[in-house]
Amino acid sequence: MARVSFRGAFRILLTASVVCAGALTPAAAYAQRAPAVVRAQSLRDAGDLRQAVQVLRKHLAAHPEDGDAARLLAQTLYWLKDLDAARREYEDALRRHPDDTTLRVQYARMLVETGSFPRATEVLAVLPENPGARSDAETILGLIAYWQNDRSTARRRFSEALRLNPSNREARQHLAEIGDATAPWIGASASVWHDDQPLDHADFGIEAGWFPSPDTSVAIRAAPARFQTDVSTTTISTIGAAMKSYVPSARTDVELAFGASTGAAVSADTRNWTGLAGAAIHASSGIRVGGRVSRTRYLYTAASADTPVMVNAASGYIRLDRAGWLGEANVERQQYPDDNSIRTAYAWLLAPIARRPLGLAQIGYAISSSTAAQSRFTLRNALHGAYVPYYTPDDVVTQSVAVAVSAGSSRASFHGSASYGFKAHDNEPSFALVNRVATRLTAPRSFTPWTARASLSIAAGRATIEPAVEAGKTVFYSWTTAGLDVRWRMRKQQ
Repeated sequence: MARVSFRGAFRILLTASVVCAGALTPAAAYAQRAPAVVRAQSLRDAGDLRQAVQVLRKHLAAHPEDGDAARLLAQTLYWLKDLDAARREYEDALRRHPDDTTLRVQYARMLVETGSFPRATEVLAVLPENPGARSDAETILGLIAYWQNDRSTARRRFSEALRLNPSNREARQHLAEIGDATAPWIGASASVWHDDQPLDHADFGIEAGWFPSPDTSVAIRAAPARFQTDVSTTTISTIGAAMKSYVPSARTDVELAFGASTGAAVSADTRNWTGLAGAAIHASSGIRVGGRVSRTRYLYTAASADTPVMVNAASGYIRLDRAGWLGEANVERQQYPDDNSIRTAYAWLLAPIARRPLGLAQIGYAISSSTAAQSRFTLRNALHGAYVPYYTPDDVVTQSVAVAVSAGSSRASFHGSASYGFKAHDNEPSFALVNRVATRLTAPRSFTPWTARASLSIAAGRATIEPAVEAGKTVFYSWTTAGLDVRWRMRKQQ
């Protein structure tokens, strides 16, 4: 998706009333605007929206036939964020003035902005067949398609809007954004990672991708990585291809990936395949229900850098992304090659606490639980233990508070997030001599996990530059990482 979102541009466009060419509205019966409407407009322009509402309500009580006043009242209530009242006024005005084209377009825009896509489509379905009105309708229907990830339909709608009205700048702008978002690309990335196991690694990746259709992308990627522990250095490379697609008729996202991981290892099996398959249904506006299965290489312990550990996983999830609300609930089962498994479940929700045209602040809550069927905490020396070859949680339960902020413009944007575990516990493993035999024991333990992340996205012509830093602490280890991603889209600038 283009960095300049349709939602941001749409909020700006929403502040102006739409006048459809060639449309005859009930307000045209007035040689001039009623004095009360003129006064309300002046109050609104001065920022006194509540007083403007009072003036308009009083005027409409005496002149219910004034469609101009009804339209202005509904829009002013929307600007006051009284969505229920604005919708009631729009619906009442539509009953009184069903032929008011400007009213229909204005109301449809509000419905789209607030996520009521089906009703917006109904409102626009009865617009008269004149080029100006249909061009505006096609533009709004194109926005609905785009926000539902149906880029093919969106492009067709915007193209039709331009055919009907070549001066429709909004449709032209959105077509250009779709062109930018679906242009072929090449990219390069680099990152460094340090943790206290110790396990350090540096990665470099190159990628190329293209869109066979506006709704389908295909990418290939190769990424060598150098892992360093306190006793060895290992180079592990991955190469693979991935496909993502949206199927409009089924309202479903589909993803497929296949690749291989290679590298020097203690085991003779130094070449391992990886893969992923997933699908997610857009159940309703802003809600997706999906699942995936995958096979990946585990690389989160010092031992796993030398001993290949391939993990088969299956998960199901529900995700929310609507009007500044973000959330996810997920359950997953990981199966390891030594007949061990780990079960994980988590849920989190972020609520908007401050929304501005160029920024958003959110706060929320997260809870997670994870446990392994068998422990891989192994005796090393002098009663000291380590997880070999992978970490196995033992009834880890964490509750956290989370915050997120984002701000920016079409040229640059900032994203930051952090979480703090105010309540977390597990069963801590250790070794002790019992009857002169080293025996693994467990005891309840509390800990304080946290994470923090910050990233920038900078648009420089056809290139996007994204530096990012992250740090955190879990019950298992602490880490810091930094990375840089550069992507170049091969499309001529508009």
